[in-house]
Amino acid sequence: MRLAKAVIVAALAAFALMVAYNNVFDYDSNYQFVRHVLSMDTIFPDSTLRSRAIDSETMWRTAYALIIAAEALCGLLLALGAAALLLRLRAPANSFNRAKSLAVAGLTIGFGLWFFGFIVIGGEYFAMWQSNTWNGQEGAFRFVTMNSGRLDFSQLAGWRAHLNGRIWPKAARSPMFNATSGVPGAGHERSASDCQAATGASVPAQRPDRHRQSRA
Repeated sequence: MRLAKAVIVAALAAFALMVAYNNVFDYDSNYQFVRHVLSMDTIFPDSTLRSRAIDSETMWRTAYALIIAAEALCGLLLALGAAALLLRLRAPANSFNRAKSLAVAGLTIGFGLWFFGFIVIGGEYFAMWQSNTWNGQEGAFRFVTMNSGRLDFSQLAGWRAHLNGRIWPKAARSPMFNATSGVPGAGHERSASDCQAATGASVPAQRPDRHRQSRA
């Protein structure tokens, strides 16, 4: 499970870095996309949303530079996060979970870029969905799905360490704490002598029942 998490983070890092690299060295291809989306020149001719259009080339290039920077930062954090996870494959659960912070930061930036940037701002504010030529919502949705799925997967099996170390820290160190399930009270029942040995409490001796019937 740990290795799978590290590999998936590394794969997403490679994807984000490759996207940023392509946008730098093949600058004009996606610059045209940004220019047409912000200028809103391919949406419905009678759309009343055209008042939101941006016709400044400086703004087009600034927006494109911010997109590339966010992609590069996302990929860098994911790459560092993957390396941190790989270095802690055999570490205790709390240490491994702390190593997820870089990966989670990278995934959050990617989610913000492709969901808020492309779907909310590009798709709705600049009405990208009205364009038959420059509509990137479908591709952005795929990226959002990948980032969201990885965020969910990164938290799997982390709840036990959280419970042991945060919610029940004293119970986790108690001899009565079930080591197999990590949950107090789970597992087989303990006898009175086990409880006495674990807690140091005295257990009253059992007395014969006065009303017990005599054997025939």
